[in-house]
This record gives sequence, structure tokens and C-alpha cells, in this order.
Amino acid sequence: MDQRARLARRLSLRAALGLGALMLVFALALGAACLALWQVHLQVQALAGQWLSVLCWSAVATVAAWLALRLSACLFASNPPPIGVALSRELAPSLYVLVDRVGRDIGDVRIDIIWITGDINAAVLQRPRHGLIGRMETHLLIGLPLAHSVSERQLVAILSHEFGHLVCQRRALAAWACHVRAWWFRAVDNCIERFPRLGVLLDRLTLGDVVQAQVLSRVEEFEADRVAAEAVGAPLLAQTLLEVAARERFLRDDYWVKVMAQCAELPRPSVRPYRDMGLGMVAGFLPSDQRGGCLGEDCGGEDGLHPTLNERLGALREVPALETLVEDSVAERHLGPMLPRLAWALDRAWWSVTRGEWRQVYRRSRTRRLRSAA
Repeated sequence: MDQRARLARRLSLRAALGLGALMLVFALALGAACLALWQVHLQVQALAGQWLSVLCWSAVATVAAWLALRLSACLFASNPPPIGVALSRELAPSLYVLVDRVGRDIGDVRIDIIWITGDINAAVLQRPRHGLIGRMETHLLIGLPLAHSVSERQLVAILSHEFGHLVCQRRALAAWACHVRAWWFRAVDNCIERFPRLGVLLDRLTLGDVVQAQVLSRVEEFEADRVAAEAVGAPLLAQTLLEVAARERFLRDDYWVKVMAQCAELPRPSVRPYRDMGLGMVAGFLPSDQRGGCLGEDCGGEDGLHPTLNERLGALREVPALETLVEDSVAERHLGPMLPRLAWALDRAWWSVTRGEWRQVYRRSRTRRLRSAA
């Protein structure tokens, strides 16, 4: 059994045992609450004058019910659905045809629905239809910035990597094992937040699991890269990885910096970031300025869950060069008629999150200008 399989099995077993232990405590607390309430009922019926006993059982019922309620909130918080704009097959038929074709080539992977998000990223998310139970559904998330950044060939390389995760790690029962692991870590995080003292103990007990989960995630990334390299070739995959990292760096350090810099002068932005992102890529992105920065910064491994760009390129044994600007991007080729609606939805979501901070900075800046003028 290889390293990934051993880690996955060990973490899945520990996650199942941990969830079982929390569910046992929840069941005991709920049972104690029901028993105490029954005792209160009996005391009220049979011992009408002994109110001290009634108050004691009522206190026990209250504490047990409170504990059961808090534990239920920790345990039964389902994996949230994707955040973005859901695309039906009727709205983006050519994109679904492309995704279906790549899925057939990479182990007959089938996607239930495609989501367009605001990140320069692509990901595959599996979750039960009803959060914790139901048929396991597979969601493909494609960021609109990514769609502006890559060609169809590059998107095929990205999809091959994402579907490689499914083929190698999340087939049948393995998908449910992954779901159990995510459920366990989500429950632990909730317990740490809701029960600070218990959270300290849980944090120490699960520290090793977190470290192993990070190792597992890194191993899975290399494994998915291997599948994608076999499907599309290592040169194309390596060039795509560098291309995406360079454009992500441009968006983070240039495009969004310029957008947010307006908050010191304007009460609202003068541009709509997602609507103007395609033009911003053409006007501001310079490949010669980005390649060295990406390789020098080791892009892609900041979260500890993914290997760095240099590590992934080293595993592929490729030293790619950045191409010129993508003339026929995925956004133009497959999302053309939908782009205004998608950009409008993402711009609205971005402004609803950013508005408070933007206006706070603008008010402080305006106050400083008024004081300086006075």
C-alpha cells in the first residue's frame, strides 16, 4: 500500500472514531436531558410539594439540553455548497461539452454542475446532495479570472489535474472517506470555537491529524499532476502551472492593488473589477515581469496544503516559459454571451463584501484631507 493510501486510511479511521465519540457524547447529553425532563414530569405529578427536587431535575435537564444543542451545532454543520454562479448545460453548452470530453478521457469522470467563482483557480468539490446525506454530487468550480487567463488547451490541462484527484483518490467509498475526514475537521473547528476549554484538548489531540492531512494533500497534488501529465503531456501542464501562477501574482500585486487604491479618493470604485478584468489582463500583464517573480517567490504553496510551483515543476522535470497574452481565452470562447451576467453577479458579491471597508477607508481619508485643508 502506497503512502497516500496509508495516510488516507489512517486519517479516515481516526475521523470516523472521532465523529463516533462526539456523537456518543451528544446522544448521552440528549438522553440525559430527556430523562431529566421525564423526572421533572414525575416529580410534579407525584410530589407536588417537593419543589426542590423539581428544580434540581430542571437544572439537569437545562444543562444537558444546552450541551446537546451545542454539540449538535458542532456535529451537524454540513459542508457548504460552492459560492459562485451555477451554470446549467443550457447556458454554457460548449463548456459542458469540453468538460465532459476531458472527463471521459480521464477515467470517465462525470460532473453534475459547473460553478463560476471569483478566484483565479479551478477545483472539484464533492458533497452529499443534502449536506451530510444523500447522493454524492460532483461540482466543478472555475474562476472567472482563470477563464480570462488560459486558453482551451491550458484549461484541458487544468481539468486533467482536477479530475486526476477524483480518479486516484475519490472514487466510490474513497469519496465518502474524504467526506468523513472533512466532516471531522469541520466538527473539531466548531468545537474549538464553541467550547474553548474542550477546544484546547481537541486541538492538541488532532494536531498530528492536521499535519498528516497536510502531507496527504501535498502527495495528492503530485499524484494528480502525474495523471494530468500522462493525459496532456508534462510540457503543457508545466507551462499552464507557470501561466496561472504568473497571472495570479499579477492580479494580487497589481490589478487588485490598483482597484483598492481608489478607496482613498472615491466613495465607490470607478471600475467594475470583474467586468473589466479581461481588458485589465491585456493592458497590464507583462509575461517578462512575472516569470522570475513567480519562481522566486515559490508561488502556490503558501497554505501548506499544496506544493510550491518550483516543487511541482521539479517533479515534472520541466522549465517552461511564459507565453504571450492569450488571444482566445476560455472566457471568450465558451462564456462569451454569459460574460456580462457573470461579471455583474461577481461584482455585486465583491462589492457587498468590500463596501464596508471601502467606505471606512474613504471616510478616514476624506477627514484627513479636510483637516489638512483647514
